[in-house]
Amino acid sequence: MAIAKVKTYYNARLRRLRAKMKTEGVDVFVVINDADIFYLTGFGGEDSTLVVTVKRLVVVTDSRFVTQIKEECPGLSLCCRKERMGIAIRQVIAKGLTLKQYDKLHIATPINYVSVLEFKQLKKDIGKGLKAVKDFVMPLRVIKDTFEISRMKVAAKVAQDALTETLKFIEVGMHEVEIASKLEYEMARRNGGPPAFGSIVAFGGHAAHPHAIPGKRKLKKNDTILIDWGATVGGYRSDLTRCFITGKMNREYRDAYETCLESQLNAIAAIAPGVAMCEVDDAARSVIKKSKFPPYGHGTGHALGLDVHETPSFNHNDKTILEPGMVLTVEPGIYVDGKYGIRIEDDVLITENGYKLLTSMTKTVSSLTQL
Repeated sequence: MAIAKVKTYYNARLRRLRAKMKTEGVDVFVVINDADIFYLTGFGGEDSTLVVTVKRLVVVTDSRFVTQIKEECPGLSLCCRKERMGIAIRQVIAKGLTLKQYDKLHIATPINYVSVLEFKQLKKDIGKGLKAVKDFVMPLRVIKDTFEISRMKVAAKVAQDALTETLKFIEVGMHEVEIASKLEYEMARRNGGPPAFGSIVAFGGHAAHPHAIPGKRKLKKNDTILIDWGATVGGYRSDLTRCFITGKMNREYRDAYETCLESQLNAIAAIAPGVAMCEVDDAARSVIKKSKFPPYGHGTGHALGLDVHETPSFNHNDKTILEPGMVLTVEPGIYVDGKYGIRIEDDVLITENGYKLLTSMTKTVSSLTQL
């Protein structure tokens, strides 16, 4: 995509942020979250801060990231600090102002990403005009623009292609960590980015741990496998889960899988603009409540983007209304301690008329035995 076209997306995001600042009576917004900075500028480094005013945009960083900023964000103003971050931020804000003008500024920074002690130090360095507020940027990130959606589509394809290749590699006797490593290698080989998160590969009863860490357990004949993985492309992530079995499938596992799949499909069918998050959660849980299987303890899904877990989410407490441009996962599960874990997860884009699946890897019962 042409640089000029990409820049229009960043400009649009900055306009939305500045409109929010104006509404809240904020003259200067200090962005400290790495993902928020990337969203506004395209800079993918860390340990940096972005100072946003009505007319100025300056990233405060150190010598480690100067070259990276120039390469990723040509034309972006930067301050290479040699002192504490807060002091450098004050110097950037105060440039061209008298002390009296500076003291009248309303400066805000999100409280979400700093400790109480860190905020106290920032306030000491920046001045009494600094206030802690809820993040202005994360709410803007909820609705994805076409540029973001295009990257998430590619991230979904990379993840699916990588698993398709990895399935050819799996054999009885392999360790969970071997398969996870192969999967992450195949994702890296296709896009050069890191995995969206630490890939989960869990056999048998280990899969009953929703966030299982791949270990040295060996794959057995007639063993079940849960794989939860995702790719990162241009900073944006995908997140999927699929299940497999190495041999014969017993009746209980089949019934559990069919119930989980029905739960997921029922939740996806409930998705549309104007629907509350909690209604989609209810649609998924209602299927499992009528079954003989235990309810899952985690949410039915979460927003996805620059972070693998964003807000809002599909849970019984979240009354946020679905809007076009949101991207969320749908991932109900069934877990039976010591025996197996099942989770089926897809990434869903909310559209003007309903939804569109960004992930398409088969999940029928017959697909479980494709190894």
